[in-house]
Amino acid sequence: MNKKVKKAKNWQERPYKKEVVEEIRKQGYSKAISLLLAQRNIVPSQAKKFLSSDYEDISSPHALNGIKEASELFCKVAKNKGKVATIGDFDVDGILSSLMIKELCNVFKLKCDCFLPSRFDHGYGLTQKGIESFKKLVKNPPDLLIITDCGSSNEKEIKE
Repeated sequence: MNKKVKKAKNWQERPYKKEVVEEIRKQGYSKAISLLLAQRNIVPSQAKKFLSSDYEDISSPHALNGIKEASELFCKVAKNKGKVATIGDFDVDGILSSLMIKELCNVFKLKCDCFLPSRFDHGYGLTQKGIESFKKLVKNPPDLLIITDCGSSNEKEIKE
């Protein structure tokens, strides 16, 4: 690959307290997990709860702004057997979010095109270049476009 890669931002380690890392390690967590928790200001007494996967501790999806309207729109498209597409960010949560939309569409037997932009070719996040590539790949516009893990501050690109 001979493409030029943009110069990375200067990375800075998040601050943390060494004593917090040690207290979390005493609970049996690895040094890496303990450090990550300390850097996120998770106190030792909350480490287990933070890392647990108990469903009752997960916030309600109904608390998300616009979720009712988004659900109604998806259901309308599903009832009409419309076409769905998703554009996701090219990182773990963007890929998984797009996959989840694709799987949801499979349940409803809906056609769903997924587009995951290349960081090298399209840049970071929702970009004009990525949108143009999406349009070339997806000939017929979808009835519903879901943008996952990017675009929240890209008003211009979203209107496009």
